[in-house]
Amino acid sequence: MQVATWNILHGINLQAPPIQPGKAVVDLEGLVSAAKSIAADVLAVQEVDQHQPRSNHVDQAQIISQHSDLPNYKFAATLIGDPDKGKKGWIDARNSSTQDLENPEYSKYGVALFSKYPVLQWYQLHLRGGRFGFFLPFPKEGGGFRLMKIDDEPRVVLAAKIQTPLGNILVATTHLSFQPFRNITQFRETKKWLGQFQEPKVLLGDFNLPHWLIKILTAWRLGKKLPTFPDINPRVQFDHILCTRQLSIANESTTKMAVGDHLLLQADIRQ
Repeated sequence: MQVATWNILHGINLQAPPIQPGKAVVDLEGLVSAAKSIAADVLAVQEVDQHQPRSNHVDQAQIISQHSDLPNYKFAATLIGDPDKGKKGWIDARNSSTQDLENPEYSKYGVALFSKYPVLQWYQLHLRGGRFGFFLPFPKEGGGFRLMKIDDEPRVVLAAKIQTPLGNILVATTHLSFQPFRNITQFRETKKWLGQFQEPKVLLGDFNLPHWLIKILTAWRLGKKLPTFPDINPRVQFDHILCTRQLSIANESTTKMAVGDHLLLQADIRQ
């Protein structure tokens, strides 16, 4: 079974010339092209927009599913509202009603999980975000970096019990906080929550934690070290693929995609 994880940065193409000075381009054609190129059986995607003004009000998870061989999918919101407006522009998804979460008129932001194989059951765990903002380096269009103060947001773990040729496997994805220590706490909460499930497990996503620290934090199998960020001249690995000891990881590789600021990380899961 081939799995992959990909942070799409809500569909931004950092190499496209900005339409307005300082305004990054959300590239729908690039998102479609990238989705068509994906060969994985299970795909995890982070920083996904649903009906956001900044991404032309499209459902990005639906677009990825439509243009890949991954018909079974679910989007899990971390927030409702506009994340570009800071904390005043959104509400925590865990404090929202089911009706609000399913309302197609509301803008949402979160993660998504896609599968070629049948999904038997979906599960979610909401994680508290950090309390304070943080200055982070962001790639600029055309190269280089700029520092921006970013408010932390709530996080979510999305898991699926998938019927695969290897048997039933629980696959989960998340995008953890960029704040030091908060992301470690979230990682531990995620692992503890996943421990309740009996199936062999695969966890993949953008953890905002380096490879060496993941090795310290868990006894799960971890793929080999491959830098994934930034997408041009990557120097650090924030994206990871892990599995429980009933499974193994092989043939890890990275691919530059048409959108996003991370490389896609891909691997084979074997028994």
